[in-house]
Amino acid sequence: MGIDTPFLERIAEIGRRENIFPGGDVLILGDCRFHTSWATGDNAIDRERFRETYGLGRVETIDIFGSPSIVMDLHQPLRPELRGRFDMVIDAGTLFCCFDIATVVENSFEMLKDDGVIVHQSGLTGYYGRCYYNFHPAMFKDLYEQNGFRVTNMEIRVFKEPTWLARLQRRYRQWRKLPVGEYTSIGAATFLDYADFVEMKFGEKPGATAAMIPIDALIICAARRKERREFVRPLPSYYSDQR
Repeated sequence: MGIDTPFLERIAEIGRRENIFPGGDVLILGDCRFHTSWATGDNAIDRERFRETYGLGRVETIDIFGSPSIVMDLHQPLRPELRGRFDMVIDAGTLFCCFDIATVVENSFEMLKDDGVIVHQSGLTGYYGRCYYNFHPAMFKDLYEQNGFRVTNMEIRVFKEPTWLARLQRRYRQWRKLPVGEYTSIGAATFLDYADFVEMKFGEKPGATAAMIPIDALIICAARRKERREFVRPLPSYYSDQR
């Protein structure tokens, strides 16, 4: 998936707010490609441009494919020298391409410093043929709350209009001066209340089932560690709350 301009802006905002930008050490999962106005297509050059632009101390990429700065299969046990080294870990669309997501998440947690921040961008819907999974807000919420993190951002973005009807709906919303194609915070909401070609709305209680969902919608989750704990695989809070 890589880092495009809208996602880069969200990363920078989170980094500044959490006092990681400037000066922090950053790890990007995957041999990340930047899709920005200044990108050259050379991942190493663009990674250095990212580091210089935001005044970061160290920016590394980790992957088994391509030419990352750290060559490693994230499904394998973490090398000791990588533990506790980074202020921020960025998942720019790698996790949903990994089969054993629990191991990849656990490794990501281990590479963070004690108060580190992790930022995900993954597929909420769609991306068929390009990934193994889509991720729901509830998964991220339970994963982080049960592992000693505080979720700071939960946002979605519906930005593709693959049909004429979707493009018409987008123009209608623009005419009404309503936001479209932007990142939208859903806070603590995890239940889908409504969806159409260009919008999804979530609520905090189970509601009506949406009649359709848009293709290739994105989810961002950012979380900051409050305390280092032994990694646990989360249990669905929805069902535990029903007891």
